[in-house]
Amino acid sequence: MTFNLFGGVGLFLIGMFMMTDGLKLIAGDALREILRRFTRTTLSGVLSGTVVTLAVQSSSVTTLTTIGFVSAGLLNFTQAVGIIYGANIGTTGTSWLVSLIGLKVKLELLAMPLVGIGAMLKLFGHGKWKYIGMTLAGFGMLFIGIDLMKNSMQGLSGRIDISQFSGDTWFNMLVLLMLGIVMTVILQSSSAAMATTLTALYAGAISLEQGMALCIGQSIGTTVTAAIGALNGSISAKQAALAHILFNVITGVVAFSLLPAFGWIVHALDKNLDPGDATIALSAFQTTFKTFGVIMFLPLTRQFTQVIEKILPDRRMALTRRLDNASLITPAIGIEAVWTTTQEIAKETALVLRELLFGEIMPQKANERIDELVVALDETRKYLAKIFSDPGQGVLFERHIALLHLIDHLYLLHQTAKESKNSRTFREVEEVRKLGDSFVRKLGDIADWMNNSKRTSPLAAIAAVSADIAARRRSMRPQIIEAATQGKKPGSADKALDLLDAIRWVDRLAYHTWRIVEHFSKGFSEGEAPRSSELEFPDAVAGSAGH
Repeated sequence: MTFNLFGGVGLFLIGMFMMTDGLKLIAGDALREILRRFTRTTLSGVLSGTVVTLAVQSSSVTTLTTIGFVSAGLLNFTQAVGIIYGANIGTTGTSWLVSLIGLKVKLELLAMPLVGIGAMLKLFGHGKWKYIGMTLAGFGMLFIGIDLMKNSMQGLSGRIDISQFSGDTWFNMLVLLMLGIVMTVILQSSSAAMATTLTALYAGAISLEQGMALCIGQSIGTTVTAAIGALNGSISAKQAALAHILFNVITGVVAFSLLPAFGWIVHALDKNLDPGDATIALSAFQTTFKTFGVIMFLPLTRQFTQVIEKILPDRRMALTRRLDNASLITPAIGIEAVWTTTQEIAKETALVLRELLFGEIMPQKANERIDELVVALDETRKYLAKIFSDPGQGVLFERHIALLHLIDHLYLLHQTAKESKNSRTFREVEEVRKLGDSFVRKLGDIADWMNNSKRTSPLAAIAAVSADIAARRRSMRPQIIEAATQGKKPGSADKALDLLDAIRWVDRLAYHTWRIVEHFSKGFSEGEAPRSSELEFPDAVAGSAGH
């Protein structure tokens, strides 16, 4: 019987894993969209976290996706905590599934065909049918596991004696709470531990009060898994794990202190609960105390997150703080992290260039800041190398390509900007300064747009400026050479060549800046910025690429 019980738990776990993976793949982008769009407030984050966790039957999936979004800059930590609250409520869906269906409905005849049909769809299906097959097979295995656990518990109920922990003292209840923690640590799943508790309650092996104490322990025990998983994780993962741990532990302590009151309420409603009703009462208790915890924490979320951020401060380089390995769980989140990071690097580059060309900072200081941007860009490039996409992924694939172009042009822009001799010539020679005047004035607009993509795109304007500089550079070249040949201004061949180099320098700055804006425009959602195919660029712009 004991081996059958372990086997039942194993089948339940495998079924849960398969069902969760299948549901996650079926839902795909829908889950990410729910988390991204419906988390404007902490309360909406709670609702989103609950819905998503109910959909995929896994709080771990919800939490990992949330950490990825925080790392990518799509959510702030306060919003993420709201989702973690919701995930704790959503994870109680499994216990309702077990108590309402798994223990009450005879699914033995249905479960095996589900596994068979699911396996066939997984093997021979295409597209989402494969994932539907995985979900069906997991669903069937889950209920086969429950049935095996139920039968094993009925056989073991006469042998299991925990009457010495009947719940008449706080010590006994504390022992049961600790046992609940151990169950979750061993099984590495609070859902599996809760399913085992429900089947034991249904079989009469434990009482409802004992089940409540075990349930609280299992809720606390699931934080051990989170803590272990975050040990080698990023700072975002550690902060999320700490939020999860503190929420579950504090909620568990409060629920444990109110355990007599919960028990009194249940028995006041019905003193003689049959096994089936007792399992429903236990599921209701789990949902109630977790919901109570959310209600308790919700008004204090900002203070709660501030405490966590003080305990675990983020000391990563500001520009690359979003390049978190947690964001690599799906290519879309990883690409978003790189996109936001590259956007910040580009914005800072535009601001440094503007200050340099306006003469607000010396070339040496500008070069120091550019060196920092290059370090950040190197880290971004290495992170992007871990992400792969294919043409079938549509917009994601286009964004991936745009990022490679962006990083390439940013490297070239940084190299160009560090040519101190040309920047000095720009400040000292009026002829060169006039050539770049319109470009310098556009740098502020570009930085503002990088900071807020909902502003009007400067793409058309910077393209026109780049084309104009390229055309003027070509017309100025023969004039400068001829004047130097005749001994006229600038007066010597040396100065003429320096002047030509500075003019080309301005041309290259404008060209690479235009290309950066163009590729950023391609990555924003439709309607926010025009795409390059919608604009006409003079041939002169392409001609400057060779300089």
